[in-house]
Amino acid sequence: MERLFNELKKKLLHDLEAIDAKGFAEKQAYFRLTFETLERLALLANETDLVEESSEAPEEKTQNEVNLFPDLQWKFEESSKETPPVFRFERKLKGGILPTIGQFVPESMVRSIGLHHGDLVEFLADPHDHKNHQFALYEKIAEEQPNRAEITRAILERNELGYSVSSFIGLDRETHLIRYSDGSPLTLRIRESDVHDYHLREGDRVDVAYYRNNLSSARVIWRQSGV
Repeated sequence: MERLFNELKKKLLHDLEAIDAKGFAEKQAYFRLTFETLERLALLANETDLVEESSEAPEEKTQNEVNLFPDLQWKFEESSKETPPVFRFERKLKGGILPTIGQFVPESMVRSIGLHHGDLVEFLADPHDHKNHQFALYEKIAEEQPNRAEITRAILERNELGYSVSSFIGLDRETHLIRYSDGSPLTLRIRESDVHDYHLREGDRVDVAYYRNNLSSARVIWRQSGV
């Protein structure tokens, strides 16, 4: 009994050490169940009529200890299957966030599950590795973002002033000029840091996002391939 208590306590301490405040909030049911189980073990250990450990059959005693809680594993499995909490997604120039909990959503995930501004997202955190965080679209809202603009398949250009984009490949596979809302041609400067981060070269096709009220905010958010 003492051995089972200590093993469960050790596991609980390990999980508490590894988790952060956000993860703790999402695993409350798991921790509550663990504390309740430890309490039951402690009470049973203090009962005078507990079967005492036998040196002749230690393996049988170990099995008896486990059988005191035949439903324990099932309860832990069920607690891990709780419906993930749902949060509103806020689109940024690149990627986005779940503002309620301050969780960043990478651009690759935005594209993978087709997220748009205002969508509701299920989020399940992995306290051990942020790369294993799970996101899933819960409800499509797709609110408008009047100040955010995105150019897909823009053609990267280079001159003495640096890198820029002024045209893009349309769905008709023809080249079109990027234009202001009034129809006049628009050229967007591209940061050297973006060129470096994406290993870009002149002629590459890229997706560029910017705020309409701040053209200098333009940045590459994705590099197209096979276009």
